[in-house]
Amino acid sequence: MTYLYQKQIKHFEHYENVGLKVYVVDGFGHKDYYNSSKRHYLQSHLLKNFKLVKDRLRFNGREIIIEFDDVQWAGNYANAIKVIDFLQKNSIPYELIITGGRGLRFSIFTKINYAQSTIFALYCYSCYLIGIDWQTSGMPENKAVNHCVGCIGKIGKLGYYATYSKEVPEKRPQIKIFEVQFPEKVELWNVSKKFLVNALDYASKIPKKEVMKNYEKFKYKKPLLELKW
Repeated sequence: MTYLYQKQIKHFEHYENVGLKVYVVDGFGHKDYYNSSKRHYLQSHLLKNFKLVKDRLRFNGREIIIEFDDVQWAGNYANAIKVIDFLQKNSIPYELIITGGRGLRFSIFTKINYAQSTIFALYCYSCYLIGIDWQTSGMPENKAVNHCVGCIGKIGKLGYYATYSKEVPEKRPQIKIFEVQFPEKVELWNVSKKFLVNALDYASKIPKKEVMKNYEKFKYKKPLLELKW
């Protein structure tokens, strides 16, 4: 396990090198995730004390997440191929994580720290251009801190390890601890002014009621704040 810890720490350092503040959570999956008073947070300079985290990783204001969690891997694969096609055609850097459970996740890190409502707009507009449903493909959460949950190296719901991948496997991977891979660096997306304006315009047409209804559906601790339309 020490080897995996060392690789995780190195990966966390890559995040910090591009200004993404990392917090480690000593937690046990999603069960008590929203009762945050019971969680223990460590700043990354105390990583020597951390334990293997088991949830997911979020960077509010700097990360757009697109994820799929179908029981049948064929659905994840088909959607992921569309996402990769869009991201590569638009030269948008991304990190693809196979979760170790049912699904997979794309993390897109922005160069600028945006308001959470702007991240939401970028997410929704990207989903529209890709041709996927924003309501079911990774709704952005609203958290006060960056939770180091669900990172590479955690054990997923099906008992396999989460791993970085350069491509989408055609069949659901069953990653063992010695097969876990990490990206060599973290790349940032410098969102163009045109894309940002179009995203904000697109999101402004989504009724607030529809947004809030979706947040309630996923039972997030707080609804998306700072909606400006």
